[in-house]
Amino acid sequence: MIEIISDLNPVKDFFLADDYWKTFVDDNIDSDQLVNENDASVWLSYLKNDEIIGYISINKSSAIGFEMHPVIKQSLRSQGIGKEMIVEFLKWLDETAPEYMHKVNVTIPVIFSGLINTAIAIGFRPQGADLESYYKNGKLIDRLSLGLTRKYWSIS
Repeated sequence: MIEIISDLNPVKDFFLADDYWKTFVDDNIDSDQLVNENDASVWLSYLKNDEIIGYISINKSSAIGFEMHPVIKQSLRSQGIGKEMIVEFLKWLDETAPEYMHKVNVTIPVIFSGLINTAIAIGFRPQGADLESYYKNGKLIDRLSLGLTRKYWSIS
């Protein structure tokens, strides 16, 4: 189940726990910068059997598009839960987004090939590269932008 949330403290706790911080967050990011009220247009939680599985931030990126950033518990990442969460999010988006909202994008560092493959399996298509835009372990890393238009998220 996808729900809009307003209290960001559980989101902050989620990011700082579960080894997410060490694995995915850019180097040189202070924990206070990670989640704040101005960071996302909307924060969503994904619950299954009353347990928080993950969070998704959504930012309006253009007059007709969103940028999303999903975060899933590390212990569940290899179990297909990430794909399930994104499909549920797309269903929620189809039911709640205004008709003029046409596209959802995600940007993933190229070192996370499993995440890229999951996005492609859901239907996201490569849109281009964001060169040297992620800093991890002392290295500048490219990110791949992937997008999905409404006609395809409606059938996910």
